[in-house]
Amino acid sequence: MLSERRTKKNRVCCRARTKICLLVTSGIFLLVLGAVCFNQANKWIQSIINSQLVLKPSSPIYEQWRSPTVPVRMQFYMFNVENPLEVKQAGHPYVSQKGPYCYRVYQTKKNITWNKNYTVSYNKFTKYVFEADCSCTSCDPYTNTITLPNIPLVILSEVSKTYPGSSVIFSIIFERFKESFFKRTTVHELLWGYEDPVFEYFAEVKRKFRLSFLPDIDPIFRMMDNNTLDGVTTIYTGASDISRIAVWTEWKGRPNVGFWNSSWANMFNGSDGMQFPPQTSINDTLYAFYVQLCRSMHFVYGSQTTVHGVDTLRFTYPEDLWQNASVNPANRGFCPNGCFPSGILDASVCKDTPVAVPAIVASEPHFYQGDPSLVNNVGGLNPVKEEHGTFFDIEPHFGLPLHLSLRLQLNVNIKPIKYIPQMAGVQEVILPIMYFNNSVSVDESTANTMKQVLIAMKAVPWVSGTLICIGTIELVIAFGWILAAKTRKEKKRRNKRLHINDERKPLLGNGELTRT
Repeated sequence: MLSERRTKKNRVCCRARTKICLLVTSGIFLLVLGAVCFNQANKWIQSIINSQLVLKPSSPIYEQWRSPTVPVRMQFYMFNVENPLEVKQAGHPYVSQKGPYCYRVYQTKKNITWNKNYTVSYNKFTKYVFEADCSCTSCDPYTNTITLPNIPLVILSEVSKTYPGSSVIFSIIFERFKESFFKRTTVHELLWGYEDPVFEYFAEVKRKFRLSFLPDIDPIFRMMDNNTLDGVTTIYTGASDISRIAVWTEWKGRPNVGFWNSSWANMFNGSDGMQFPPQTSINDTLYAFYVQLCRSMHFVYGSQTTVHGVDTLRFTYPEDLWQNASVNPANRGFCPNGCFPSGILDASVCKDTPVAVPAIVASEPHFYQGDPSLVNNVGGLNPVKEEHGTFFDIEPHFGLPLHLSLRLQLNVNIKPIKYIPQMAGVQEVILPIMYFNNSVSVDESTANTMKQVLIAMKAVPWVSGTLICIGTIELVIAFGWILAAKTRKEKKRRNKRLHINDERKPLLGNGELTRT
């Protein structure tokens, strides 16, 4: 009987010890797992993201990189001069804005070549197709006309300054065609080109009289190029260093731009703006190279935004990007023909022409972030950051822009020229011609796919905290049981000692037996 009790008691003790051991083991395991998860899980997830972003034929983003299906749209806003007669008499121009004329942009990378040094080369083809649905209701680029200065006239007047002694030739050309300083053209003609009679006659005179010292000028004048290739571009794939993914390393066979006046200005910095380094932070300065301007642009953090429920960081142009060299000496390299006021970039060297004349210059729309004199000299302008500033809303873990608006304005640089009658009485002014908004926005399904990965990353602290809490509770319970068992054991020992002492205690105080 006594043996059975001892066996039963031993079983109970063994079960208790097993439970305590399991609780202690489980608690320590959960604590360690929670701590490791808190410190390493996001790194593991980020490493998986990074591996998926590397450019290669088997990459999940390859097809989107090669030929994006995410809608890319270009919205053109044209400026119409409302008071041409006053302008010809040295008055201030007043413009009205028309548009948007919206075009779908189709881009495909051709002749893709994978190089051994973790780079890839390609030639990007771009095509614009008019879309009435995203244009203004009255916008028809084929019938809508605008009044603007005769830009070919301005270009040839600048060319005449470059070639002394040729002013008489240009005067004869302008007089033959009775060219007025203002001209009405359709939006389509201005954007994509028309055969200009002045340019054609210039080419004829040059050929007829063998004026080889004069430059060759394309008889077709246009502000934009359609169905064209950018030139062979080489970028990093990110395989060796994910922070350099899509960063330009060569363009048209050159390791630098080669057009500007300083090595810094000629550097290739950043991507094409469609991919930035993953793990982007608010302290980063981001870079992108733009073919339209032949230069790298940089961006700084502006604010936090949300795109389809995904948290993003908004990066914008800093003010120093457009500052004159007198304010920001680093920009002196971008002054090939002398520096313009702050807010103006001379992109004439970027045009593939035999002679670079600063007739067409770039700025932000409505001269946003430009010198106040630019706005004061032209009526009808009202620069507003939300409407005219460039921004990129970037998901920081992927480095991908979920929404962007790249805005740029093209202007004609007008100067009076005494020996050209049409330009003798005009006032010196930088006059807006048009501006465009290159916009990209991912759809909700794409954002939701990205959101699933980001939810896992956001859940890591909660999961880690839960594991640590459960592990702590299990350890507390285990130590509680140990303490309770120890207390019970100590109590039994005390009771046993008291019982032994009671048995040894004499029946009478003096050790005498009781007599009857």
